[in-house]
Amino acid sequence: MLLIGSGFLTHNLRALGLRETPAWASEFDAWSADVLVRRDLDALADYRHKAPGVRESLPTHEHFVPVLVSAGAAAESAARFPITGFWWGGAMTRRSVQFG
Repeated sequence: MLLIGSGFLTHNLRALGLRETPAWASEFDAWSADVLVRRDLDALADYRHKAPGVRESLPTHEHFVPVLVSAGAAAESAARFPITGFWWGGAMTRRSVQFG
């Protein structure tokens, strides 16, 4: 089976053009990486209440849902991050997650 989920983990178009990565974006990105590596699917599913900077990082949530589906379908596969970093002044994380 092949399952592809796409989209940046953070997606705040209102914050485009910032000169530095804001704390809310870097904290959310680090939290996401940590829970994915630890396979803490309960925390990942409750990201709206547990993730730091979630309101600023995800003004809308449709860009984060694919990682939930992918993580759930990945069974026990380890998460890797082939692409990381920030884009457009740091308002969007480029983190891509690969399972298996």
